[in-house]
Amino acid sequence: MEETVTRQRLEKDERIKQILSTAREVFLEKGYSNTTMTDIIKVSGMSRGGVYHYYQNTSDMLFDLMLEGNALRMEIISSQIAEVASTQSHEAMVLQTAELVVDKILSDNEYTPLYLMFLQEKKHDKKLQALYEEIMVQTIAHLRETFGERLFIPEGGTDRFEFLSEFINAMALSRNILQAEAIFLRERALLVKMIELILK
Repeated sequence: MEETVTRQRLEKDERIKQILSTAREVFLEKGYSNTTMTDIIKVSGMSRGGVYHYYQNTSDMLFDLMLEGNALRMEIISSQIAEVASTQSHEAMVLQTAELVVDKILSDNEYTPLYLMFLQEKKHDKKLQALYEEIMVQTIAHLRETFGERLFIPEGGTDRFEFLSEFINAMALSRNILQAEAIFLRERALLVKMIELILK
C-alpha cells in the first residue's frame, strides 16, 4: 500500500515537472501573454485532461515556475554568502555583499528570462502581483536572517533591502530589455560602489 502511494506521488511529481518544463519552453518561445493552454498541451504530448488535472490556466503555471525559481535563488544566495556572513569586519562584509549583488545583476540562470517576463506581466495579473509581493517578503526575511542586523538597518521605517531588491530588478530589466549589459560591465566598479552606499 505504501509503495503504491509513493509511486503515485512520484508519477504526480513527474507530470507536474513535465508540464512546467513545457510551459517554460513555450513561454520563452512565444511570450507569456501569447501562450495558451492549447499551446502547452500540444508541446507536452499529454492529453488535455491530463494537463487540466493539474493546471487550469497559464497563470498558475507561471506562478509555480516563479516559486521554483525563488527557491533556487534562495539556495544560491545561501551558499554564496556563507563566507560573507562569517566575516568579522563590517566594511569587508558590505563590500563582499555588494560584489555578490552586482554578480547577480550581471549573471543569468535558467529562470532569469522567465523572471524578467514575470516582472513585466505582473502588472496585468493580480495573482502574479500578489506572488511578487510574497516573493519580496520571503527574500527580505531570508537575507535579513542570513546577514543579521549588521546590514539592511531600517532608516525611517524603510528597509534598505526592500529598496535594494527593487534596484536589482530595475538593473536586471535595464540590462536585458534596454540592452545595457555592455555599459554595466564597463562600469562594474561604479555599480559595486552604488550597492555599498545602499548597504552602509
